[in-house]
Amino acid sequence: MKHLVIKSHKPSFEYHLEIEKGDILRFERKPTATPGWIWCTTTEGKSCWVPQAWVKMKDKQCEIMQNYNSKELAIEIGEIIELAFIESGWAWVSNSINESGWIPIDCIE
Repeated sequence: MKHLVIKSHKPSFEYHLEIEKGDILRFERKPTATPGWIWCTTTEGKSCWVPQAWVKMKDKQCEIMQNYNSKELAIEIGEIIELAFIESGWAWVSNSINESGWIPIDCIE
């Protein structure tokens, strides 16, 4: 479904992680403006926000239940984006040049 961008967004991180289903991560509960996300760290020591609904948690570790990409997409007001799905206040979208990533849901109409 196509949506109009009504608020620009710049990625919070310069890098992104691609995590495969079944990977084991360490997690911590950090304060976040958007509930439903947990701070996870890979065995290589890289960290990112992951939707809590996408993991099975046990003690201080969790298993990712589906492939996940933490990439945030830079968008500008007036762009038209294609919405794939929404998760805990964020949307996975694609822009006109087929770049995909997460944006806050309040950025689109």
